[in-house]
Amino acid sequence: MRYLVLLFMLSGCVAVSKPAYFKNVETFGRSTRSLSYAPGDLYQQVSDFRFDLRLLSGATVFSSEEVIASLDKSVEFKKAFEENVTATYDACNIIGAYSEALLALIDESYQRTINDETADLGVKLNTAVAAYNKRYSKRIPKTAGGFVASVINEIGSMKLKKLQQKYLKEFVDSGSVIINTVCDFLTAYVATGLERELSTLDRQFKNNMLSFYDNIQKYQEKIQVNPYNYLKEYNPIYLRMKERLENIRLLYDKTMASVKNIKTAHDAINTAIATKAKKGPDEQTDELYAGLQEVNRILKKLNATKDSF
Repeated sequence: MRYLVLLFMLSGCVAVSKPAYFKNVETFGRSTRSLSYAPGDLYQQVSDFRFDLRLLSGATVFSSEEVIASLDKSVEFKKAFEENVTATYDACNIIGAYSEALLALIDESYQRTINDETADLGVKLNTAVAAYNKRYSKRIPKTAGGFVASVINEIGSMKLKKLQQKYLKEFVDSGSVIINTVCDFLTAYVATGLERELSTLDRQFKNNMLSFYDNIQKYQEKIQVNPYNYLKEYNPIYLRMKERLENIRLLYDKTMASVKNIKTAHDAINTAIATKAKKGPDEQTDELYAGLQEVNRILKKLNATKDSF
């Protein structure tokens, strides 16, 4: 009898065990949900750095009319540039919404955490896809987003394990259309725009700082300020701004590498699910998670120095 009980317990354990790739799907969902903000955050860092450079340049203008004109122009530039920030966030919202939906399907603890918000995940994804398709020519088929949303709507009415068996393969397969389209957009269109912005930002930084030093030096000489005080006050500004620019460039490299990792990891997960692989794609999801840690580290450093010239 004792052996029968043991056999029953072992059989029960086997019955509820999850495929090896489930862990990778969870890692992918959590990492990608966080990374979905990174391209927009990167664009915001570039926008803020440009604005701060113009403020620094305007600080050496000693005519009230010229100061106001310079500040007004800076605000106009910032508004125009932040349209790109918004557009990037719009695209990345799709990746974030899909990742949340995937976690809700695969992870019961996550589903319990968001609870009543589960019903909103399908709407959130459809809204993000509609906003993206309205803005860009390379569109995401409505069938892909619609299918993912329809599965999420069934979470409350069907046991999760049964839902996974019925829909997981097709869910992730449809997700590939979403992930590949948006990641290709980010690594082509957004990356090209940011590369161009960063190259001009290098020149703008150099020119603005040269102008700043020349104008400040003339003004300090005019009011007979000790040159040592001048160097002590303004050299740290240059060094902090230079370090910030270097970190923005590093954030660009790490963010774009992570976008490629999202696509690679999702392709590997899709293959593992389709083939019912006995081993999950650990290498790809581990690399994705490591990339997220790097992006977060650089962003934290940038945000800590953002408000100090």
